[in-house]
Amino acid sequence: MKYNQDIVDIICSMIRENSYTINEICQHVGISERTYHKWKSKKPEFLYAIKEAENELLTMIASEAKRSLVKKIKGYDIKETKTTLIDTGDIDENGERVYRVKDKVVSVKHVPPSDAIVIFTLSSRDSENWKNKQYAESTGEVKKSSQFENMTDEQLEEFINEP
Repeated sequence: MKYNQDIVDIICSMIRENSYTINEICQHVGISERTYHKWKSKKPEFLYAIKEAENELLTMIASEAKRSLVKKIKGYDIKETKTTLIDTGDIDENGERVYRVKDKVVSVKHVPPSDAIVIFTLSSRDSENWKNKQYAESTGEVKKSSQFENMTDEQLEEFINEP
């Protein structure tokens, strides 16, 4: 397969759409991975187009992540529909049974905010007011325990080195 703008467009479209592997992209357009990497190193316009497509994918992912985070922080409603069908006893032109709707129940379920996501967001975005860390302070000072407090440093050293 020869390098052309149509292949570049297909490759970039696949990168923008999803996180396909290089292998999957190459199989789809009919080139080897070696060719793909050769084009990247020898054709700056190809490298640029790929980088742009990757940036568009990352922008879309970040946007979706933010939307999902807001839903997890606020909570959200899910509409569930339960449909009950009954057999009419009739057969359609394809020989399939014909069913009709007997009952349709729509319910809304609320998914509450996620405590973990709320804590994560507050501690990440406003860490001065929402610390989620424990601190241990070390002064570097070493104190002798009570059983050794009357010993001199030399006596203590001797005690430690005794066989």
